[in-house]
Amino acid sequence: MKIKLLYLITMVSKNLLYGLLVQCVFLTTLMAYDTKAQIKSIEQTFVRLQKSEWQLLEIIGSLERSTDFKFVYPEDILDNQTVLHLKNHRQSVHDLLMDIASASHLKFKQVDNSIFVAE
Repeated sequence: MKIKLLYLITMVSKNLLYGLLVQCVFLTTLMAYDTKAQIKSIEQTFVRLQKSEWQLLEIIGSLERSTDFKFVYPEDILDNQTVLHLKNHRQSVHDLLMDIASASHLKFKQVDNSIFVAE
């Protein structure tokens, strides 16, 4: 009787240990999943420009004020005081940045709520 009880306790302990191990593996997989809950992409954010002629520093400041995005750039990139002629209708930030990129030969990359500007 004692041997059967000891064998039963050993088997139940092993099965519980295996079950716990499997649950831990699946739980860590679920917890490691990356999500983007509140971050909107530049394709989903729309702006309306108030005028059609902008300098580069002005348009970046306006975008920072009207959206949740922050622009990160080296200061020497924006020294160029070129006037940009942009459409002043409602458009996505992505389309606006594409217009700016084609007019000023800059590159933009979004990472979370930051937009990096490079040459």
